[in-house]
Amino acid sequence: MAHEFIEINDVSVNYEINNLLAVSGLDMKIKSGSFSAVVGPSGCGKSTLMKILSGLIKPTTGNVKINNSEVTGPQNFVGMAFQNPVMMPWRKTLENVLIPFEILKQNKSKKENIEEAIKLLKIVGLGDFIDSYPWQLSGGMQQRASLCRALVHKPKLLVLDEPFAALDAFTREELWCVLRDLWIDHKFTTLLVTHDLREASFLADKIFVMSARPGKITNVHNVNFKHKRDLKITYSEKFVKLTQNLRKEISNNRS
Repeated sequence: MAHEFIEINDVSVNYEINNLLAVSGLDMKIKSGSFSAVVGPSGCGKSTLMKILSGLIKPTTGNVKINNSEVTGPQNFVGMAFQNPVMMPWRKTLENVLIPFEILKQNKSKKENIEEAIKLLKIVGLGDFIDSYPWQLSGGMQQRASLCRALVHKPKLLVLDEPFAALDAFTREELWCVLRDLWIDHKFTTLLVTHDLREASFLADKIFVMSARPGKITNVHNVNFKHKRDLKITYSEKFVKLTQNLRKEISNNRS
């Protein structure tokens, strides 16, 4: 049975520079191997949540545990992907994906690392573009490469910050399915921060709704759609009702 992989207990974060209380009384529990999403109004502290999970900032009060260990600094078992793929323009696709191996200590050989990277790139449809530079790739292709880079070192936790927000609707849905398949195959614990309520409802097993700043969790939804989810589900009455409820809760939280 899956255990609580992430535990956030009564956390507050106050940014001293501008005396901004970003989150307060924040509580979350996320099981190992699950896919969770966080939604809420702009400025509710979603990015702060990502920073405390990755160990980039420390809570002002409360504590954060991942896999029963308190987070006290940057975590090497966390993979991250953002709205901007942040590809190094002078490096080819494969070289960009290999960056985590240059930063983290690994027992594997360079050959094994390259094999792992190429395997992932083939899975996401970039097998023919490993020697291409970022400027030769579309936005969707760059985001696929960014996902590969986040996953290549096989992290226990994947944190995604609006990874598909800048893409057109068709490419976005295509990448939902890519991420869905990767998660089903590898079962890494995933936390997705997004403004797209359809995206959260399609991908996640649990959706956390945050209040306006200072952010805290106001509602939690268990999403019971079966895997492997097809895009057709987004037109179902149950799916539409879920997104409508989320929209209503976020609207209420803005006031």
